[in-house]
Amino acid sequence: MATPYNNNSIQADTDRTRLQSFHEQSISVMNAMMSREWNKEEGEEVVVERKGGSMLGAIFILMNTIMGASILILPCSFGQIGIITAVIMELFVVFIGYIAHMILADAVDRYNGSNYQELVGRMCGPTVQALSQIGLILYFFTLACSTHITMGDQAVKICELADGIVDSSEGEHWYCNRRFLIPVGSMTLIFPLIWVRNISTFSYVSVFSVFSVFYIVAAIIIDYYKLDLPLEDEILMPDVGILPIMQYLPVFTLGFQCHMTSVPLYYELHNRSVSRYTVVILVTSFLVFICYVLAAVFGLMTFGVNVDPDILLEYSSKDILMTIARAAISVSVIGSYPIFTFLGRGAVDDTLIQISEKLNRSLERNSEFRRVLVLLAWHFLALGVALLTSSLVLTHLEDNTGSITSNCPVPGTKMESSIQETRTRVTSFHEQSLNVLNAMMSREWNKEEEVGEGVVERKGGSMLGAIFILMNAIMGASILILPCSFGQIGIITAVIMELFVVFIGYISHMILAGAVDRFDGANYQDLMGKVCGPTAQLLSQLGLILYFFTLSCASHITMGDQAVKICELADGIVDSSEGEHWYCNRRFLIPVGSMTLIFPLIWVRNISSFSYVSVFSVFSVFYIVAAIIIDYYKLDLPLEDEILMPDVGVLPIMQYLPVFTLGFQCHMTSVPLYYELHNRSVSRYTVVILITSFLVFICYMLAGVFGLMTFGVNVDPDILIDYSSKDGLMTVARGAISVSVIGSCPIFIYLGRGAIDDTVVQLAGKFDRQLERNTEKRRVVILLIWHFLSLTLAILTSSFGTVLQLVGSIAALFMLFFPGYIAWVESRDGNRGYQVLGAILMAIGMFMFLWTIIFNIYQIATGAG
Repeated sequence: MATPYNNNSIQADTDRTRLQSFHEQSISVMNAMMSREWNKEEGEEVVVERKGGSMLGAIFILMNTIMGASILILPCSFGQIGIITAVIMELFVVFIGYIAHMILADAVDRYNGSNYQELVGRMCGPTVQALSQIGLILYFFTLACSTHITMGDQAVKICELADGIVDSSEGEHWYCNRRFLIPVGSMTLIFPLIWVRNISTFSYVSVFSVFSVFYIVAAIIIDYYKLDLPLEDEILMPDVGILPIMQYLPVFTLGFQCHMTSVPLYYELHNRSVSRYTVVILVTSFLVFICYVLAAVFGLMTFGVNVDPDILLEYSSKDILMTIARAAISVSVIGSYPIFTFLGRGAVDDTLIQISEKLNRSLERNSEFRRVLVLLAWHFLALGVALLTSSLVLTHLEDNTGSITSNCPVPGTKMESSIQETRTRVTSFHEQSLNVLNAMMSREWNKEEEVGEGVVERKGGSMLGAIFILMNAIMGASILILPCSFGQIGIITAVIMELFVVFIGYISHMILAGAVDRFDGANYQDLMGKVCGPTAQLLSQLGLILYFFTLSCASHITMGDQAVKICELADGIVDSSEGEHWYCNRRFLIPVGSMTLIFPLIWVRNISSFSYVSVFSVFSVFYIVAAIIIDYYKLDLPLEDEILMPDVGVLPIMQYLPVFTLGFQCHMTSVPLYYELHNRSVSRYTVVILITSFLVFICYMLAGVFGLMTFGVNVDPDILIDYSSKDGLMTVARGAISVSVIGSCPIFIYLGRGAIDDTVVQLAGKFDRQLERNTEKRRVVILLIWHFLSLTLAILTSSFGTVLQLVGSIAALFMLFFPGYIAWVESRDGNRGYQVLGAILMAIGMFMFLWTIIFNIYQIATGAG
């Protein structure tokens, strides 16, 4: 094995064992397709072996459960409430759905419930269990009927095409009648699949269902470009009230509903843990969200706001591409039906047992005779209802049922039991809870194999403080360029790129967090040195110095530009004579603001202390976003057609990729922040990253879209410059962006100073001189030189557009390349999949870095920049 460079621990056998286990047990997030899992217990890794389904299989089963007939109604839903509102609603449902999944997974571990109704019964008593069983039966039976109806509707369209080829005479043939097609399809395709005994087995058929949906999405996109249709103005954000929005909320809720499937799936998961299941939910939600947005947006652009609730019915039966898509949606719902039947049968069986107990009769659970009887009755009753129902009217019932069931995670913990041990476990649910709901608490639970929960105390920053610090580090000057970026490549492309950056950024965060736990790296460069050796450490330190120094200069420049606009307003009030006064000059305003507002904040000794000032910075950005939205509605501007998806090539898209990378870059801040986190664990930090990414994504999307709709595709790279200095609302926003960058700059200086200090110590060691780390004298000297040098360069530089692109390219190294290098080094002789992942991240990061450098040089050489 190629052992990483770790001078502090290589001597001890126990530490060698820990390094070896890295290949076998890896961090949960990156080991998504592997079969082994590590659980942290006071610094030791414990492997808990459980047989069951794989994580990849679980992802396919959940996607199969989610994506069926619901994808057909999304274009209509998007058209009624607008694309922007619909996307926000979907993100909201994803977020609260994720929390519900974590509650259920944690409860399964604590109470060992093998399915949804059993879990509710063990936690909340038989009455709540009976209510949940009735809801489950109604919900899954409705879905079973809807599946038959969807299959029949699409089969009729396919037969119409066959009818036109075989016999062109008018009139419907008997083989095109839905009352013939539904029972034939049901008995030949669905009926053989309903006899499976455990949910993990459905992973194989789910692969076909999921790829069928992928084909449908691709077909909708291709047909839009084939037709070359004009874009309707009102589809982006029509003028609708709250009632239509609330009307379609159940549709979006159903679109991400898989929580009843989630419980037995997690129960059967191989080596299950909440951290491993977090990966399953995140990957599933991300892929489903992308499919939904693409299908809805392109379907809406094809047929407009009057699109049919079943979009495939809008296409001609002569369209071969969409005929295959109709077959694909049939395959998708056919693959989902057995899962609904499996879960519904379990609820019926538990209900019968519960009723028999009320009558003082004892029934064997899951007896073969009752299983066959329930399955036959369920299937033929659903088939009969489908034959008597002529449309997807049942979808509305299933939507409403879904809204009730999906967002009802297991209620409180009032459990009826006389056993003292059970009472203790229920009490601990309040104190230790699951990670998502315990985000602001100071205690953390660690699972042991089939044992209670232990609390590992660590002093440090809170999770709420970590969220504010990360948002402060991310959201600064980069928000100003987003409307311009959205305008150049289109809103849809920009949103997809942002989601891509969020996803790969999350992977990098998890790699770094796992490495901090294993090698105890206090900051980014220290972690690189302990994992990858002194050469990699030195390279990362030089990159960090350049990166944070550039951001420090950009922060001063942004503060000065906005201060000038504020002074222009004051100048107009105090003295209306023409000409610029000395107090409106940026060379006066930048040093005054720097020395009075930034300089006192740079002397903080630990990163957790920045949480207080970060609150002001984050809410300042919230105000800016709100101001941009309000100004758009104040001006009542027409919507330009080309802003949704302009006809651009790959070159402009690649040009703005570093800007989006910079927009979610906080990985260098992330390492020391996680190191200082109170009761740190990867699962707790997952919550921090998810909440941070969600809030930042929403702010960026709102600012980008509404800023673009206000000024069009020619919006300035610094959008606030486009607003008049007489606009009082935006004048306050200029002050707010100044507050934001003022709060961010001390974090950049803190991290940059640490990189310089480590570089000085490392270089001294090359000359056989031993220097103490972080001495007070050296700390003061570095801070003074850093601050005044960045201040001087900011005064001499009049814009930061090129600087921001350069920073974006460097961000790709720290966001992707170095975390990928850590993963690659750690697994050179072990985990093959983890090594490939590291190589992919390294390749993407290096490509993005080199591309931006080359492009900027080309711009300068041709005079286009």
